[in-house]
Order: sequence, then C-alpha cells, then structure tokens
Amino acid sequence: MRFACTFAAAYQSSAHPISMTSPASAAPGWHRFITQLSMVVRLVLWILICLCLSRGLLVWLNRPAMDGATTDGEYFEAMLVGLRFDGRIAAFLVTPSVILSALCLRFDLTKATRRTTLAAGFLFTILWLLFGTITLGYFREYHNQFDPHVLGVVYDDFGAVVQTIWKTYPVVRGILVLLALMVFLCWLMRRWLVLAFPRSSPKSPRTLPGKIAWTLGILFVLVVGLRGAVSGRPVQEKDAGCTRDQVLNRCVVNPFFALHYAIGAHRRLLDQGGLDQYLEEKGLMAAFREFAGTDDLKTVDDVFLRKAAGPSGPAPQHIFVVLLESYDGWTMLPQHAAWDIAPNMLRLGAEGGRVTRFVAASRSTMTSLSSVISGLADAGVITNERSRPGQPPLATSIAAQMNGLGFETHFFYSGLGTWQRVEDFAKEQGFKHTHMGPDMPNSPGSNEWGVTDRDLYQHIERTIRPDVPSFSVIMTASNHRPYSIDLAKEGCEVKVPATGYPTFAEGNATLQMLGHHKYSDKCVGEFVQRMDAKAPGCFFALTADHWGRAFPGPRPTMLEQALVPLVLWQKGRVFPDLSGVGGSHYDLGATIIELAAPQGAPYHAIGRNLLGTNPPLHAQSRLWDIGPDSIVAMGGEGRMETLDGRTLTQPPADLPQQLRKYNLVHGLSWWRLIKGNVFPE
Repeated sequence: MRFACTFAAAYQSSAHPISMTSPASAAPGWHRFITQLSMVVRLVLWILICLCLSRGLLVWLNRPAMDGATTDGEYFEAMLVGLRFDGRIAAFLVTPSVILSALCLRFDLTKATRRTTLAAGFLFTILWLLFGTITLGYFREYHNQFDPHVLGVVYDDFGAVVQTIWKTYPVVRGILVLLALMVFLCWLMRRWLVLAFPRSSPKSPRTLPGKIAWTLGILFVLVVGLRGAVSGRPVQEKDAGCTRDQVLNRCVVNPFFALHYAIGAHRRLLDQGGLDQYLEEKGLMAAFREFAGTDDLKTVDDVFLRKAAGPSGPAPQHIFVVLLESYDGWTMLPQHAAWDIAPNMLRLGAEGGRVTRFVAASRSTMTSLSSVISGLADAGVITNERSRPGQPPLATSIAAQMNGLGFETHFFYSGLGTWQRVEDFAKEQGFKHTHMGPDMPNSPGSNEWGVTDRDLYQHIERTIRPDVPSFSVIMTASNHRPYSIDLAKEGCEVKVPATGYPTFAEGNATLQMLGHHKYSDKCVGEFVQRMDAKAPGCFFALTADHWGRAFPGPRPTMLEQALVPLVLWQKGRVFPDLSGVGGSHYDLGATIIELAAPQGAPYHAIGRNLLGTNPPLHAQSRLWDIGPDSIVAMGGEGRMETLDGRTLTQPPADLPQQLRKYNLVHGLSWWRLIKGNVFPE
C-alpha cells in the first residue's frame, strides 16, 4: 500500500509540480519511467523464454523415460504450470528495477535503473546457463532435478569429484563452450534490453483515475508474478505434480526453485521440522512405547532394546558385511539373466541364502553406510556428522556391540579416510581397527576414489587372523566413475544381448558401467572363496550401498530401480527359506548380532532378524516399501506399482500400517540422532 501511495504521488508530482512550470515539464519524468519500464518488460520476457526453453530441452532429452501414454495436453499442462514458477523468478529479479522505474517519475535515476536491470539480466543469464547445464547432467544420473541429496556434495571429497569429472567428461571443451555461450547470451540479452521499445510510448495519464489505473496495473502484474497465481494461494512445490507422468512432473519446476526447495527440505530435516515429517512431538512418548512394545522405558536407547533368541546354526568365527559399490539388484532378476554380469552373487545366493526383496537404506554411499554402521535409519540428518571423538558409540552401533561379543572389529574402505570423515565416524562408532586405501596396494585400475576391489580384498585376506574371531564391514569402490578397470584384461567386457534390449541406447547404462559391475561380481566371488579357505567358519553378508542409477533401457520399473542384493553365505549352514522375506540395511544389525549372541543376551537394533522365526515381510527404507505384491515410493511422492511394473490405481491394503512403521523407524531415529538419549520434556 505504501508503494502504491508513493507511486501515485510520483505521478501527481510529475504531472503537476509545485513550482510554476508548464505541463510539458512532466514529459521528462514520464519518458524516463516508460523507457526503464520497457526494459523491465523485455527482461521479464527474456527470463520466461529462457526458462521455458531449458524446460523444453529437459523434457525432450528425457522423453524416452516418460510414459508412452502421456498426452500432448499433459505436456502442455506441465509447461503451463512451469510458467507459474518462472514468473516468480522473473518478478523477484525485476522488483528493484520496477521500484527504481517508478522513482524516475520524480528523480533522474535513469543510470541507476538501467544498471540495475542489466545487472539482473546478467546475473540471471549466467546462473540460468550454469544451473540448466548442471540440471541436465544431474537429471540423467539421478532422474530428478536438484533435491536434498544434491547437498551431499558439500560433505563429499571435492578433489575426487573434480578428478572424476575431469576423466569422465571433456571438461576443457565444455568450459570453453559454456563460456562462449555465456558471452553470446549476455551480449544478446543486452541488445534485447536496450532496443527502442515500444516504438510509440503511451502518454502520461493526466487524470487521477488514469494514474490509479497505471499504479494498480503495475502492482497487480508484480504481485501475480511474485505469487505465481492470480487468485487463491501462491504456487507451491506440490503443484508440480500436475500430470500422471512422474518423470514429466519432475521437469516442471525450474532449476532455481528446485535448488530452493532442496535447501529448504534439507534445513527442515536438521531442525525441529525434521521430526514433523515423521511424527508429532506431542505424541512422541506414545510412539516410543508403541515401537518398544513396553512402557518400561528410562532412556531412548531402551526403545531399541532386544533379547537374542540364540544362534540357530554354527556360530561363525568371522563375519563380513560387504557393501559393493553401486551393485544393482536388477542384474540378478531372471528377466535380465542374458547380461550374465552377476554369476558369482547368483551362485552364492543359491548355495546360501538370498533375500530377493531387499533395499538400501538410502540412495548414496555415505548415507547408506552410515545407517549400517550406526544401526539407525537414514532420517536425512547426515548421520556421520552427528558424532564426534570422545562421545560414546550409539547403542545401536553394530561394531560396539560386536566388540562386546568378543569379536575383533575392522572397517575396510578402498578410499581415503577423510572422505566424509568416514574413518573418524567408524572409530567413533566402535571399530577398533580401520583400514583405508592408502594402507593398501595400488595396482593399475586404482583411481581417485580408491584402490581396486582386488587390492582391497587381498589386503583383508592378509589382515584377518584365522584364530581371532572378527567382524568386518567392507566398502568397495571400483564400480564407480571414472570406471578405470581394464575390462579386457579382467575378462569382464560386456555386450548387449542379441534380444530383449532394443532400446538399450535410450537408457543411461553403458557397456563400460556394466563391465565394471561384472568385475565387482568377479572380485567378491574370488574373495569369498579365498577367505573361507584361509579362515573356515566365515559368514558373508553381501549387499550394495545403493542401486547404480543406471539401466539398459529408458523405463526401469520401480522394482528395478529400488533393488539391491542381499546374499548370505556360510559353508555348512542351512539357511531358512527366504523367498517371502523382505528386508533392508536396517535389518542387518539384528541379523548379524543374532548369529553370535547367546540366548537372552540384550542388544539394540531398529530392524529384525532376517534369519529368525518372524522375519519382516516388507523391505523398507527411507525411499521404498516393497511388499509381497507391490512397491510404493515413500517420502511423499506416492508412486505405486505392482512388482512387474504395472501402475496401481488403489494403494495396497496394508499401506497405512507400513506408513506407520516407516514414520516410527525414521522419526525415532531422527530424535535419537538430533536430540540424544533423553525423552521430550
């Protein structure tokens, strides 16, 4: 309202100055105003056109991944809703110029207004080109625009990321092309803004209604732009879900808002709002009791307290939990057997036990690894940053509990211990011995992310003493960009099967990627064989940190995206039938501890024993819930499919119970990690 009054007063002063001048003296003020306002209008058009072009390109490049039934009307709807988000960006950037343009009616602020408008144009053009380019690559890898996971780069090994990009992409050529585009687009934008437009300027309003109409008209356009809506509530993130096609919906918001929403979601998880995504604080004590199954609780850790049923088979002397970098579960499905890139995992699963419905805790290495080490769910709070030297391990920490059972605990990682402070975190959570890449041989094929899988496994074989019971968590690195293994030398070259994959080129998997998957499988098979020969009585739990985000076709089903393997193997052990079992990284702690803990021994875990008499039927993580017949995308997206990829029109009957379980596991983990071992007051 204050702006409207000032604006109208400026009109009044411009048309009828206090000093005794002719009416013609109003012309300079009006000319300044209309000239600068025309630059603002052209900048708005520039912003809207650029954002629409980048959205159109994103949709075009990802059209193979979109539903073939998506109609032209839905594409139009997506572009139209996206325009509402674009309008908010444009309005935000030009608001200072609009205010200065209004002041030009009274004062000669032509230079300041012009510079402000040009600066906004340069800033937008440069950021649009940068964000748009990054979005294209990020979407191809992660099937989404910027989301909370993108902020993991803050904690990642920046040097390794840069080296990987350098080796994987033509960086110098890309930078030169990007700089050339920036220069050209900034030049083009400037030429567009300084055009003589309009050819015939509208006349200055002489009457009060005319002045009011101009004022209200400009205010109306500005407010509509800032809100992204003419009436009702402002446009919100949820409005992006405007079509039936989830991939198309992810293209709706522009990169600026995608990053804005990602930062907001990340910040909410780290403050009190993070709990609200799962549970209400006023009902938190009831949630603690519900999860624990008892009212006798003195600390939060009591909620996770269990009693061991006692070993059901030969107690292992050595236990190895191996997280294979980016090992895809779809490669072990019967319909993809023609690739033959998981023969060792399939063989070990047939000889031992295999959970066919198994998911990783999260979608990135450190968030999943942190869950395995800490024994808590990935609640989005960067678990490895929640502990510091001198603090006791979490009660659910698997290493600390295995120490108490008499096992020598080891953590092996192919890369640097400083990566996401993984070595410090492992020590803080109870591992007595940590072994990082620099401690290991460095043969050809090693890269900035770590030594080869073979180097890692051979170091483990030299380290583990057969006569000393041990528990080890192992994280590999070879199946990762820049994919530096000599596949021909290793006999791991891969060809596209003769039938079944006519759209292979439209997917984001490459033969180089799939060959490294086969190398990972080959090395872990060799390791199991050699380690068991050296130290009989070994138990192996072989899984992955996350799915590899690559598929030999444009439209993987939700199940093909979600699955990672879990193969359990010990020579001489008879495994129960695991065909109906569903599990996740959350269940590894209980499963491993129950192998060795005597009957009645207390321990802490959030999951259930996959080898017990009452194993879970659902595989559940922060991202997914996989039941016997269906899969649901958790965390608010709401996608649902049958296990063979058909869209569900009605949610599974037990979805409310699974959502409650999901909220309990993640909400209570959030509280323990953020608030500590005390109940709310």
